[in-house]
Amino acid sequence: MSPRDYYIKNIYKKFKFMANWFPNNKIALGDIGVFDGYQFNRISSLEKLGIPFEERQGEKPIDLSYVKQAEINFAAGGEMAPPDGMVSGNVKMQFQRAGAFSFDVANCFVHEIEDKLSLGNKIKQLYKDGQWEEDWVVIDSLVAAGVTTILVAESNNAELELQAKENLGELKLTNANARLSVKSQKGEITSLLGKEGLTPLFKTSKVKRSFLAGLTRRKDNVRYGGQVVDRPEMTTGEDDMWEQTQMETDN
Repeated sequence: MSPRDYYIKNIYKKFKFMANWFPNNKIALGDIGVFDGYQFNRISSLEKLGIPFEERQGEKPIDLSYVKQAEINFAAGGEMAPPDGMVSGNVKMQFQRAGAFSFDVANCFVHEIEDKLSLGNKIKQLYKDGQWEEDWVVIDSLVAAGVTTILVAESNNAELELQAKENLGELKLTNANARLSVKSQKGEITSLLGKEGLTPLFKTSKVKRSFLAGLTRRKDNVRYGGQVVDRPEMTTGEDDMWEQTQMETDN
Protein backbone atom coordinates (compact mmCIF):
# COMPACT_ATOMS: atom_id res chain seq x y z
CA MET A 1 0.00 0.00 0.00
CA SER A 2 1.32 3.43 -0.94
CA PRO A 3 1.97 6.04 1.79
CA ARG A 4 -0.90 8.09 0.37
CA ASP A 5 -3.37 5.20 0.55
CA TYR A 6 -2.18 4.25 4.04
CA TYR A 7 -2.85 7.81 5.21
CA ILE A 8 -6.29 8.06 3.58
CA LYS A 9 -7.38 4.64 4.80
CA ASN A 10 -6.37 5.23 8.41
CA ILE A 11 -7.91 8.69 8.52
CA TYR A 12 -11.17 7.08 7.40
CA LYS A 13 -10.93 4.37 10.07
CA LYS A 14 -10.47 7.07 12.72
CA PHE A 15 -12.97 9.73 11.67
CA LYS A 16 -15.26 8.05 9.08
CA PHE A 17 -14.38 10.88 6.71
CA MET A 18 -12.33 10.58 3.52
CA ALA A 19 -9.01 12.44 3.52
CA ASN A 20 -8.46 15.04 0.82
CA TRP A 21 -5.28 14.33 -1.14
CA PHE A 22 -3.32 16.40 -1.73
CA PRO A 23 -4.55 18.04 1.49
CA ASN A 24 -4.56 21.47 -0.19
CA ASN A 25 -6.73 20.39 -3.15
CA LYS A 26 -9.68 22.71 -3.54
CA ILE A 27 -12.94 20.84 -2.97
CA ALA A 28 -16.46 22.08 -2.24
CA LEU A 29 -19.92 20.81 -1.39
CA GLY A 30 -21.60 19.58 -4.54
CA ASP A 31 -18.38 18.63 -6.32
CA ILE A 32 -18.86 15.55 -8.52
CA GLY A 33 -16.02 13.13 -9.16
CA VAL A 34 -14.76 9.58 -9.32
CA PHE A 35 -12.44 7.61 -7.10
CA ASP A 36 -9.08 6.41 -8.38
CA GLY A 37 -8.38 3.90 -5.66
CA TYR A 38 -8.84 5.98 -2.51
CA GLN A 39 -8.29 9.33 -4.22
CA PHE A 40 -11.16 11.62 -5.28
CA ASN A 41 -10.81 13.20 -8.72
CA ARG A 42 -13.22 16.04 -9.45
CA ILE A 43 -14.98 16.12 -12.83
CA SER A 44 -17.91 18.54 -12.39
CA SER A 45 -20.37 19.92 -9.82
CA LEU A 46 -24.07 19.95 -8.99
CA GLU A 47 -24.12 23.60 -9.98
CA LYS A 48 -22.86 22.74 -13.47
CA LEU A 49 -25.67 20.19 -13.79
CA GLY A 50 -28.27 22.68 -12.63
CA ILE A 51 -29.02 20.98 -9.30
CA PRO A 52 -29.43 23.57 -6.50
CA PHE A 53 -28.98 22.70 -2.82
CA GLU A 54 -28.95 24.38 0.57
CA GLU A 55 -26.01 24.16 2.96
CA ARG A 56 -25.93 23.73 6.71
CA GLN A 57 -22.97 24.33 9.01
CA GLY A 58 -22.08 23.20 12.50
CA GLU A 59 -22.36 25.92 15.13
CA LYS A 60 -19.24 25.22 17.18
CA PRO A 61 -15.67 24.51 16.02
CA ILE A 62 -13.62 21.47 16.96
CA ASP A 63 -9.93 20.55 16.90
CA LEU A 64 -8.83 17.14 15.61
CA SER A 65 -5.49 15.38 16.03
CA TYR A 66 -4.29 11.92 15.06
CA VAL A 67 -0.77 10.50 15.04
CA LYS A 68 -0.21 7.10 13.42
CA GLN A 69 3.09 5.24 13.90
CA ALA A 70 5.04 8.41 14.62
CA GLU A 71 6.64 9.99 17.68
CA ILE A 72 6.52 13.73 18.33
CA ASN A 73 8.59 15.65 20.85
CA PHE A 74 8.17 19.36 21.58
CA ALA A 75 11.05 21.41 22.98
CA ALA A 76 10.90 25.07 23.97
CA GLY A 77 13.70 27.32 22.79
CA GLY A 78 14.51 28.69 26.22
CA GLU A 79 13.14 29.57 29.63
CA MET A 80 13.31 33.35 29.16
CA ALA A 81 11.23 35.16 26.58
CA PRO A 82 13.13 37.51 24.25
CA PRO A 83 12.28 41.24 24.28
CA ASP A 84 9.91 40.99 21.30
CA GLY A 85 7.57 38.79 23.32
CA MET A 86 8.11 35.77 21.10
CA VAL A 87 9.54 32.38 21.95
CA SER A 88 11.08 29.84 19.61
CA GLY A 89 10.67 26.09 19.81
CA ASN A 90 11.52 22.88 18.03
CA VAL A 91 9.37 19.90 17.11
CA LYS A 92 11.15 16.61 16.46
CA MET A 93 9.27 13.85 14.66
CA GLN A 94 10.23 10.24 13.96
CA PHE A 95 8.15 8.14 11.55
CA GLN A 96 8.27 4.37 11.94
CA ARG A 97 7.28 3.45 8.39
CA ALA A 98 6.29 4.88 5.03
CA GLY A 99 2.74 6.17 5.39
CA ALA A 100 3.11 7.06 9.07
CA PHE A 101 1.62 10.49 9.64
CA SER A 102 0.71 13.35 11.92
CA PHE A 103 -2.69 14.99 11.32
CA ASP A 104 -3.61 18.20 13.16
CA VAL A 105 -6.47 20.55 12.28
CA ALA A 106 -7.91 23.36 14.38
CA ASN A 107 -11.05 25.49 14.41
CA CYS A 108 -12.96 23.06 12.18
CA PHE A 109 -16.58 23.30 11.06
CA VAL A 110 -18.63 20.58 9.37
CA HIS A 111 -20.54 21.73 6.28
CA GLU A 112 -23.13 19.49 4.65
CA ILE A 113 -25.93 19.50 2.12
CA GLU A 114 -29.17 20.19 3.98
CA ASP A 115 -31.62 17.90 2.17
CA LYS A 116 -29.79 14.73 1.13
CA LEU A 117 -33.07 12.89 0.55
CA SER A 118 -34.16 15.38 -2.12
CA LEU A 119 -30.67 15.39 -3.63
CA GLY A 120 -30.66 11.60 -3.84
CA ASN A 121 -34.00 11.57 -5.63
CA LYS A 122 -32.84 14.13 -8.21
CA ILE A 123 -29.63 12.25 -8.92
CA LYS A 124 -31.39 8.90 -9.16
CA GLN A 125 -33.63 10.43 -11.82
CA LEU A 126 -30.60 11.69 -13.74
CA TYR A 127 -29.16 8.19 -13.50
CA LYS A 128 -32.35 6.63 -14.88
CA ASP A 129 -32.33 9.19 -17.69
CA GLY A 130 -28.77 8.28 -18.62
CA GLN A 131 -27.27 11.60 -17.44
CA TRP A 132 -25.42 10.26 -14.38
CA GLU A 133 -22.71 7.58 -14.44
CA GLU A 134 -22.75 4.80 -11.86
CA ASP A 135 -19.18 5.49 -10.71
CA TRP A 136 -19.84 9.20 -10.04
CA VAL A 137 -19.92 10.41 -6.43
CA VAL A 138 -20.85 13.79 -4.99
CA ILE A 139 -19.37 15.54 -1.96
CA ASP A 140 -22.25 16.06 0.46
CA SER A 141 -20.28 16.76 3.66
CA LEU A 142 -16.87 18.27 4.36
CA VAL A 143 -14.72 19.64 7.16
CA ALA A 144 -13.37 23.17 6.71
CA ALA A 145 -10.34 23.79 8.92
CA GLY A 146 -9.05 27.08 10.27
CA VAL A 147 -5.46 25.77 10.37
CA THR A 148 -4.08 22.51 8.98
CA THR A 149 -0.76 20.78 9.61
CA ILE A 150 -0.28 17.37 7.98
CA LEU A 151 2.95 15.38 7.68
CA VAL A 152 3.11 12.05 5.85
CA ALA A 153 6.29 9.96 5.62
CA GLU A 154 7.03 8.80 2.07
CA SER A 155 9.92 6.53 3.13
CA ASN A 156 10.71 4.25 6.06
CA ASN A 157 12.31 5.70 9.22
CA ALA A 158 11.93 9.28 8.08
CA GLU A 159 12.73 12.06 10.55
CA LEU A 160 11.86 15.73 10.65
CA GLU A 161 12.74 18.66 12.86
CA LEU A 162 10.58 21.76 12.67
CA GLN A 163 11.47 25.17 13.99
CA ALA A 164 8.71 27.44 15.25
CA LYS A 165 8.42 31.00 16.42
CA GLU A 166 5.16 31.78 18.15
CA ASN A 167 3.51 33.84 20.85
CA LEU A 168 4.31 32.73 24.37
CA GLY A 169 2.20 29.79 25.39
CA GLU A 170 1.79 26.16 24.38
CA LEU A 171 3.55 25.20 21.17
CA LYS A 172 1.05 23.62 18.77
CA LEU A 173 1.37 22.37 15.23
CA THR A 174 -1.85 24.21 14.38
CA ASN A 175 -0.86 27.61 15.75
CA ALA A 176 -1.06 29.87 12.71
CA ASN A 177 1.41 32.28 14.33
CA ALA A 178 4.04 29.59 14.87
CA ARG A 179 5.59 30.14 11.44
CA LEU A 180 6.74 26.54 11.24
CA SER A 181 9.69 25.78 8.99
CA VAL A 182 11.81 22.69 8.33
CA LYS A 183 15.10 22.79 10.20
CA SER A 184 16.32 19.32 9.21
CA GLN A 185 14.92 16.27 7.44
CA LYS A 186 15.84 12.65 6.85
CA GLY A 187 14.01 10.69 4.19
CA GLU A 188 11.02 11.77 2.11
CA ILE A 189 8.12 13.55 3.80
CA THR A 190 5.08 15.33 2.40
CA SER A 191 4.47 18.33 4.64
CA LEU A 192 1.75 20.93 4.94
CA LEU A 193 2.58 23.35 7.74
CA GLY A 194 0.12 25.72 9.38
CA LYS A 195 -1.98 26.35 6.28
CA GLU A 196 -5.25 28.25 6.68
CA GLY A 197 -8.60 27.77 4.95
CA LEU A 198 -8.27 24.15 3.76
CA THR A 199 -10.78 21.29 3.57
CA PRO A 200 -8.88 18.18 4.73
CA LEU A 201 -11.88 15.85 5.17
CA PHE A 202 -15.04 15.04 3.21
CA LYS A 203 -17.80 12.50 2.60
CA THR A 204 -19.40 11.44 -0.66
CA SER A 205 -22.56 9.64 -1.74
CA LYS A 206 -23.35 7.67 -4.88
CA VAL A 207 -25.97 5.74 -6.78
CA LYS A 208 -25.74 2.01 -6.23
CA ARG A 209 -27.82 -0.52 -8.14
CA SER A 210 -28.92 -3.39 -5.94
CA PHE A 211 -28.77 -6.92 -7.31
CA LEU A 212 -30.24 -8.75 -4.32
CA ALA A 213 -33.59 -8.41 -2.59
CA GLY A 214 -32.19 -5.84 -0.22
CA LEU A 215 -34.35 -2.78 -0.78
CA THR A 216 -37.92 -1.72 -0.12
CA ARG A 217 -40.25 -1.05 -3.02
CA ARG A 218 -39.94 2.71 -2.59
CA LYS A 219 -38.03 4.34 -5.45
CA ASP A 220 -36.86 7.15 -3.15
CA ASN A 221 -35.19 4.87 -0.61
CA VAL A 222 -32.08 6.57 0.75
CA ARG A 223 -29.68 5.37 3.40
CA TYR A 224 -26.38 6.63 4.77
CA GLY A 225 -24.59 3.61 6.19
CA GLY A 226 -26.10 0.97 8.45
CA GLN A 227 -28.23 -2.02 7.53
CA VAL A 228 -31.51 -2.04 5.64
CA VAL A 229 -34.19 -3.65 7.81
CA ASP A 230 -35.54 -6.94 6.41
CA ARG A 231 -39.13 -6.60 5.21
CA PRO A 232 -41.34 -9.25 3.57
CA GLU A 233 -42.51 -6.93 0.77
CA MET A 234 -39.03 -6.44 -0.70
CA THR A 235 -38.64 -6.44 -4.46
CA THR A 236 -36.29 -8.49 -6.61
CA GLY A 237 -33.71 -5.73 -6.48
CA GLU A 238 -34.51 -3.66 -9.57
CA ASP A 239 -34.57 -0.36 -7.69
CA ASP A 240 -31.68 2.06 -7.45
CA MET A 241 -30.20 3.17 -4.14
CA TRP A 242 -28.52 6.41 -3.11
CA GLU A 243 -26.03 5.82 -0.32
CA GLN A 244 -23.00 7.16 1.46
CA THR A 245 -19.72 5.96 -0.03
CA GLN A 246 -18.05 3.43 2.25
CA MET A 247 -14.35 2.57 2.36
CA GLU A 248 -13.03 -0.92 2.98
CA THR A 249 -10.85 -0.77 6.10
CA ASP A 250 -9.65 -4.35 6.50
CA ASN A 251 -5.89 -4.90 6.73
